[in-house]
Amino acid sequence: MQPHGLGRVRRVEAGPQSPVDQDRLRFSQGVVAVGALVAFVFKAPVLGPVLAAAVLVAMGPPPSRDVLAAPFDRWLARRVKRPEAEAVGRARLVQVTSIVTLGTAGFWWLVGALGVAEIFTLVGAAAAALYATTGIVVVASAFGV
Repeated sequence: MQPHGLGRVRRVEAGPQSPVDQDRLRFSQGVVAVGALVAFVFKAPVLGPVLAAAVLVAMGPPPSRDVLAAPFDRWLARRVKRPEAEAVGRARLVQVTSIVTLGTAGFWWLVGALGVAEIFTLVGAAAAALYATTGIVVVASAFGV
């Protein structure tokens, strides 16, 4: 149960439409942003598809394994006084944006177009960093969703 508003308690049920912990998702996207920047700076394009696969695994059903948010669960989750909830649709849109941009970067890396792969890596890093720091979902903002 999570506190909500002025003394009221909002119950978060497990299920396909249950809200996602926004702080956990922001931490996970911060890890994606840093990893994508590391891939760009150190010319390690293989990190893009690895990060995309990790985000894809995290999107699984409720007992999913979000390895990117494991440090948050272990050390920071207890310190969050009032966790904010993110709608499932917006959370999935954030994750799909990371998967598509970093997966596309991996495709271009496999094809041999390293310049295009680096561009997609930077776009993925920027989208993940924007959500991690401000909570703005790039695709939703671009299309007015």
